[in-house]
Amino acid sequence: MLRACMAAAGLVAALPAAAQGLAVPPANRAESQVNAINRAITADQQNRAAAQQNQFEVNALRNQLSRPPAPPLFPSYGVAPGLGR
Repeated sequence: MLRACMAAAGLVAALPAAAQGLAVPPANRAESQVNAINRAITADQQNRAAAQQNQFEVNALRNQLSRPPAPPLFPSYGVAPGLGR
């Protein structure tokens, strides 16, 4: 009997830790609406950040393509540097 009580006490003690990741249901309709609006704002911000990152990368690629290629670091005489005599 003592073991059963101790096991039950351990289970009850573990429940709050397991439930910490779960959201508490809203108290009323207004709180539910506020939570929904906050989720929508957060999703909007994430979408905007992703779009900005994509635009930044597209602009960087366009700039790379519009620049003339850099001249080679070593003049090319048909032989790789260090191999000619």
